[in-house]
Amino acid sequence: MASTTRPRARRAPRPALERPTLPEFLAASIQTRDGPFTFAGRAPLVGICDALGNPAIRRVDILKATQIGMTTLAGFGYALWETAVNGRNVGYFLPTEWMAREVVGERLRWAVGEKCGFDLGINANDGIARTGRGRIYVRGLITIHGALSVPLDVNLYDEVDDLNPDHFLWARQRLDASHYAREIAFACGRFPGEGMDARFQSGTQHHWHVKCRRCRNADNVLELAFPDCVKRHGEGYALACTRCGGTLDAANGRWVAHYPDRQHMSFRVGALGMSALSLDRLMDEWDLALREKRLMAPFRCSKLALPDAAERQALTAQDLINACAPDAAISRPVYVGVDTGDWCHIAVAEPVDGALVYRLFDRVPGEELVARLVMLASQHRIAGILVDERPEGSLARAVCRAFPRVAMMQQFTAADYARRKTLAGETFGVLSFDREDTLGAWCDQVRMAPPRVLFPRFVEGMPFVESAPGRHILTGAQRMEVEQDGFTIHRFRGGGVDNHYFMACVFAWRMWAHSARGWREREDISLLGAITSDAWRREATGA
Repeated sequence: MASTTRPRARRAPRPALERPTLPEFLAASIQTRDGPFTFAGRAPLVGICDALGNPAIRRVDILKATQIGMTTLAGFGYALWETAVNGRNVGYFLPTEWMAREVVGERLRWAVGEKCGFDLGINANDGIARTGRGRIYVRGLITIHGALSVPLDVNLYDEVDDLNPDHFLWARQRLDASHYAREIAFACGRFPGEGMDARFQSGTQHHWHVKCRRCRNADNVLELAFPDCVKRHGEGYALACTRCGGTLDAANGRWVAHYPDRQHMSFRVGALGMSALSLDRLMDEWDLALREKRLMAPFRCSKLALPDAAERQALTAQDLINACAPDAAISRPVYVGVDTGDWCHIAVAEPVDGALVYRLFDRVPGEELVARLVMLASQHRIAGILVDERPEGSLARAVCRAFPRVAMMQQFTAADYARRKTLAGETFGVLSFDREDTLGAWCDQVRMAPPRVLFPRFVEGMPFVESAPGRHILTGAQRMEVEQDGFTIHRFRGGGVDNHYFMACVFAWRMWAHSARGWREREDISLLGAITSDAWRREATGA
């Protein structure tokens, strides 16, 4: 007998809830002053958002203009997406505790929309925002305590140029226990060759290339072409193609990696690519900067994302580019400068037609320095070596023992002189000179027309200005304001900064100037006083 029981219909299994992508999360959960988050008028941010949402990209560095929406995108939206959607712990690092409290106390809460779909608990005193299983720890790095925290999955770095470098290293170690371990940095850069600019330079260097609809030129990089990429348009201004002059749409562009083979992604994103921002207002600020020199550097940093230290920057990237000479094999005796430490940095140069041309750069552990110089001497005749006596005095003496006729130790003093120094029965040559005058004089040689200090065009396959020696020079050639005897003076940076190749270059030049008296040949570069007799020069150099 057939059963009259009606078979129970099978329910289709419920589809698993899909996690929203980062763009979906931003649109649904993040708000701005103008309403829900949108990419309208900010087309370049789409590609950056894609990079942030791709877990395969473990490091993203964004050198940015100010007020373009990056903090909302990367600082708030991305951080909340990682915590609320993915359950990860995020560290948000800022220079000071005051800035950290401002972010976690007001700005983060304000950025979350009313229909965000998740609960947000904020403890401003502890600097912690809780969303589901994830946490955001907002910390200031002014003290070491800001770097010591719970294990993290993601580190966000804001205002990078002002982060304490020692505490920054500790903050990075918070990622050691995580398999995810992502680092995202976003900031306006102020100092060429270091901080945010150094991070950008070491990455893929993505630039926003705008395509012209008239001539099809797809290589309008607005920040690098400014002000030639802007023209008058009626009562205001419009972006213009650098080839045909046709009007450009900033949204009609694409991200192009200038160094696509590098391991981590980096972006330069300026205000010109953001059609949501007023170009007329930007040009008003440009006109003001042209009239008041003190405003030019802030304009370049904050609008073009081109770091500029203004008068404090004794050398610029363009100065280094102008001072590059065609590469050539070494054919003359060389002068060597060595900056010592745990790692020793070496600069090797030869005099050519009254100028000093740097040919080789090297970086070796301290225990290998002498052997490396001996190998160099087997390949090229060394006319002079200048090695700094501090902080590695024993290493400097070891170099002088290996090269007794050509090597000298360097000391910074108020007066310029050469002398002998006896230590434990051994006699060494010592070359002393004023630090500020010497560094300034060397920078003058680079800027002269034509330059009297020259660099190779490429180092290890990359343009010199982007290489480690180039970055060290730009970092070292910055002056900082210092209070002395009630006055504000400017002194070249030193201590705790990557200026090692800069110092090695200066030492090589100073040894050449001492040995060959090259600085005496022209009165306009005789900043350095008389330092030695002909007899000492012959004995010290073997001439």
